[in-house]
Amino acid sequence: MHSKGKLYIVGCGAFTLETLTYGAYEVLKNSDIIVGYKKYIDELKKIFPSKHFYSTGMKQEKERVKKAINFAKEGKIVSIVSSGDSGIYGMAGLTFELSKESNTEIDIKVIPGLPALSICSSLLGAPLMNDFAVISFSNLLTKEEFIIKRLETFLESGAVIVIYNPTSKGRTDFFKKLWGMVCEKRKECWAGYVKHGGKQSLEEKGIAKVENLPCERFDMNTLIIVGNEDTTVIDNFLVTKRGYHIEGETL
Repeated sequence: MHSKGKLYIVGCGAFTLETLTYGAYEVLKNSDIIVGYKKYIDELKKIFPSKHFYSTGMKQEKERVKKAINFAKEGKIVSIVSSGDSGIYGMAGLTFELSKESNTEIDIKVIPGLPALSICSSLLGAPLMNDFAVISFSNLLTKEEFIIKRLETFLESGAVIVIYNPTSKGRTDFFKKLWGMVCEKRKECWAGYVKHGGKQSLEEKGIAKVENLPCERFDMNTLIIVGNEDTTVIDNFLVTKRGYHIEGETL
């Protein structure tokens, strides 16, 4: 049986008007109910105060996806939200996985959002001008040995590295191990970090050589960009040279 409801998987940037795409804003505005992590829903209530919401806490992703699917099966227009882009460490994959368990066909559409790596790289300058790799240091859903292996490969590749979810109170030892690997290979390279990217009242950022970055400032709200031999600082901006020839110099 086909449901008349619709389920949108929406990337919401930093949950601010400035970082919501027009498409995401329109879908949220026209939804009957918005489902998401409580912290994110609290932000969206400031933008859509008259909407109906359903929220759950940390580590309850399955519960809220199943609830969103049930709302859609009832014929509602539903949005389930992620920060950044829902297809990058977001809710899109899990939603598709759990939708297979439903006996009712649901119209599902992914609405892209402004990813954290785009928001944070723009705040630092232009560090992603050439090949880059993206990794999460969170071991909640990924085995530590896989994270270590991937980081080793990325470091050897010479690509700029974007690091999501670097550390938390329960992962300080694991972060120290991973950061030690980064420092061993890239300590003389330029790098930068951004906390709460896109939230102007909370934003914090910094640029320094890898070995001089303030690791004590890092948390789950931090994104780190580790440069390579082509990354430099130009007028206080972090820039990775692409290879253009400008006035006799290779940029």
